Amino acid sequence: MKNIFYISIIAIILSSCGSEDVNNNNIHDGYDRVSMLDNLVTNIIIPSHEDILTHLNELDASVTEFGNNANNVTLQDVRKKWISAYKIFQHVEMFSLTEIGEEIYYGTKMNTFPVKDNYIDDQIENVDPNLWNLANNSGLFKAQGFPALDYLLYGLENDSNDIINNYTDGSNHFLYLQDVVKVMISNTEIVIDWWKNNKTSYVNSSDNTSTSSANMLLNDFAYYYEKDFRTYKFGLPIGVWVEGNSSPMNTNAEILEGYFHGVSQKTLAIEAINAIEKFFNGTSYDNNQLQGESFKSYLQYLGEDDLVSEIESNFTNIKNKINQLDKSFLTELGNCGGFSYYDFEAGLASCNMIEAWSHIQANVANFKVKMFGAFGVELTFSSGDND
Repeated sequence: MKNIFYISIIAIILSSCGSEDVNNNNIHDGYDRVSMLDNLVTNIIIPSHEDILTHLNELDASVTEFGNNANNVTLQDVRKKWISAYKIFQHVEMFSLTEIGEEIYYGTKMNTFPVKDNYIDDQIENVDPNLWNLANNSGLFKAQGFPALDYLLYGLENDSNDIINNYTDGSNHFLYLQDVVKVMISNTEIVIDWWKNNKTSYVNSSDNTSTSSANMLLNDFAYYYEKDFRTYKFGLPIGVWVEGNSSPMNTNAEILEGYFHGVSQKTLAIEAINAIEKFFNGTSYDNNQLQGESFKSYLQYLGEDDLVSEIESNFTNIKNKINQLDKSFLTELGNCGGFSYYDFEAGLASCNMIEAWSHIQANVANFKVKMFGAFGVELTFSSGDND
């Protein structure tokens, strides 16, 4: 009987400890995470998606006009609408794999570059358009979205008149162009509907757990900054990741965003860093004067003013350096090849793209290590960069 008594006491103690450990995951530091999520969703996520939808519908109308009357004027209008929508997408992309976005591969379909242009050619030349199924064919996820439009509007030929001929020679080029835009619109509509229908439950999921909206959004933000912004827009084209950083870097212009357009990289990069800064600050998408609860105000609430200052200083350095770059990163990459990363670190070589990448890199640890540590949030992804 005594043994049973002691066993019962031990069980109660263990149960209490276990319960406390679970509850520790939900211990609140007093900050109003619900207000933060509400501001980010209401004033940034939903309106930015609505704006990209507006621009995509304008692009669709322009494509229709081009199909009815293919000439240099209508082609230039499609191109203008494409880059306008592409700029807006930079404000959407950081949460394009959040919740429903991840489920339907929204970000993957919208902006995976480099585009598989050979897949596009094969579909146009050899496949019945009724069988393309861009929305559900995973083999074509890398043959659609903005990079596919980049190829279809700029990469088919070197001369605009020759590009127009592809759309008037009886081939399926126009049908593919039209389908790409239609799928971009339908996927965006799905995402907008989800955010509007699930906003309340999403915003109220504010606990400090690995599956809460607050923690997952923080991870999505840090992942986007490191991978999509730093790595894909800058690091990989420059070739900074070579063994030991002592081998000559092999630049690769063909994997740049907007490669076929050739002069859009700076425009898109500036738009992206502005979007990142606004999201961090909780600045309204539609009104730069309206600033609500955010990652920044959360850090300030916790007394992390020095960290906030460091992050903001790096934002300024990043924007200043990108503004110094040529509008075409193809031109910039020509100055970076043939040297090792050690050469640049030692001051033996100069490359503006490397300097921009270095300023971007400075905030990776601030977000992944210092900010996550301050919030007590677990990092759920690993880049392997030892940040």
